Amino acid sequence: MKNLRVKWLKIMAVALCSFFVAGASSCKDMNDVHQEYVRTGIYPAKAVDVVSVPGKNRIKIAWAAGADKSLTGARIFWQNYTESYETDILPNMDSVRCIIGPLAEGNYSFIIHTYDDKGNRSVPVEVNGRVYGDQYISTLLPRDIASLNSAGNTYRIDWQPASDTTMLHTTVTYTDHGNAAHPVERSLRVSNDAMQTILTGVKAGESFFVASTFLPGLDVVISPRRQYETEEVPSGDQIEDVSGDRIPVFAQFGVPLQASTPAMYREMADAGFTHNWGAMQGQTYNATDFTTMLDAAQGTGIKQYLMASQYSGTLEDMVTKFKDHPALGGYFLWDEPHVSNFVTVANWMTRIEALDPVHPCYVVLFPNYANAVQLGTGVNAEVICTKAEYEAYVRQYMQMVSPPFLCFDHFGVRENNGRRTVWERYYENLEIIADEAKKANIPFWGYALSSSIAGFPIPTLADLRLQMYSNLAYGAQGLNYYAYWNGGAQPPVADGVKTPTYYVVQEMNREIKTLSKVFLNAKVVLLGHTGTPPPSCSALATAQLPAVIKSIETNGGDALVSVLEKGNDHFLVVVNRDINVNLQVKVEGTAALRRVRKDGSIVIADSRTHTVTPGDVLIFFWK
Repeated sequence: MKNLRVKWLKIMAVALCSFFVAGASSCKDMNDVHQEYVRTGIYPAKAVDVVSVPGKNRIKIAWAAGADKSLTGARIFWQNYTESYETDILPNMDSVRCIIGPLAEGNYSFIIHTYDDKGNRSVPVEVNGRVYGDQYISTLLPRDIASLNSAGNTYRIDWQPASDTTMLHTTVTYTDHGNAAHPVERSLRVSNDAMQTILTGVKAGESFFVASTFLPGLDVVISPRRQYETEEVPSGDQIEDVSGDRIPVFAQFGVPLQASTPAMYREMADAGFTHNWGAMQGQTYNATDFTTMLDAAQGTGIKQYLMASQYSGTLEDMVTKFKDHPALGGYFLWDEPHVSNFVTVANWMTRIEALDPVHPCYVVLFPNYANAVQLGTGVNAEVICTKAEYEAYVRQYMQMVSPPFLCFDHFGVRENNGRRTVWERYYENLEIIADEAKKANIPFWGYALSSSIAGFPIPTLADLRLQMYSNLAYGAQGLNYYAYWNGGAQPPVADGVKTPTYYVVQEMNREIKTLSKVFLNAKVVLLGHTGTPPPSCSALATAQLPAVIKSIETNGGDALVSVLEKGNDHFLVVVNRDINVNLQVKVEGTAALRRVRKDGSIVIADSRTHTVTPGDVLIFFWK
């Protein structure tokens, strides 16, 4: 939302001020070096061919020693010369290697000075490096399983290709019950080129674990383990085919004009996106620009939304030129309109729909943490809007605009003093949007934050799961990310370079694609919360649960529970609303109840207690 982006600009301004202050300090240090040269006329040989190698909370910096045998040492500075590391240089060294740590996770700029036996120091040499830590490790994902097939007590794992170039191998850990009296825990190492693994002596109803080992630099690190369950797969139970369709996944601030190539759009599609809004705010686009973006996206799996308000010609000219392009997804009209903008939005939508009734017009509404002045429903700009003010905003939009779908950009996961929290009015916002969409018989689209802006952390997989599965449990039929290419800190792609967030989003989108057969075209028939319901939300009415569900227990934990219906298919969806703590869930049902695993397969649903990790989902199915 705009007020957050303004805050981000303020933060950037502060950062720039800090940069110039630091620059003054660095210039002072350079002046010291220059004065030494004026006094002595000597610069010792500087470090050459410098490399940095990342490590866990440490870094290796190395360079060739060179031919200058008068050098006796070096000093490496960082944090604007406030921190330093010293090392000796001996005459017989062919290279200098330094391990610096412990360091906080992040990106660093190091300045190297060498010294000779008379105390002269060299000109500075700068090298950039990265130190990784727990945050980076949390983004590492084990190798994906393509399918799991059982035959008696033998399971065959079919693997997806190992995509991460730093992955060394994968380990599968399970219990072998081949000798029932003496079960043995086994760990099988799987090479990156192996496409199948056989588990023998497996007992149905137990778990096995998959973790991958990576070497991203100095240190070997192991990904968080992913749990799979070995269960009998019932035959004949299938979710209705939806003709290969999937939940659309939209990228705000996606691939921009200047980077519009088929390769960049294929990379976006590989991350699980289906739609791109690549227009940058404040930039004007002509017909040639839009043609370039559409042509580059064609055939890559990505559809383009054109920024109608930034087109240099008329709306009629834009629609006439591009409505038949195969890569067109629709038209983006407005990001977070004020009430006074609704007349303009309605006018634009009417004009576009008169010429192109096929491709929808897209508008993103404010979330409920905007203030009433931003919305146009009140006069208090000092605090966030009330529920009544926000409801008035959404209802006026629906009455004046009559959109094809309803969309809002609430980012639910925040960070306070290093601890993640879910914004207390996040679910209130979902309730209002879902209710208004249901009244109008139109779908709604939800959002998740895929970068870090002021007050919001760099997203983990748990953060994305909580937002995306909560949206889907409320009935969302489209999902959005802010942002993809740039926008905030560490988006999936920063100026064309993949960041660790890319792979987190890719895993989230893989789950969304697989589970689209659950959520796509499904309608919410019952929804409620266990534990302590969020503000303005209702407790789960257990008496209204379908007869196939005998009971749901969450041991006092906070869960969102939704019953969905799609033709003859019915689903029970349980989302862990806690972003920090696992949720224990036990569902008792009749013999008709099945469970849908994350890989989309269907298994018999027993009465065991399931551990649902922060933000994650548990899904049951029946006909």
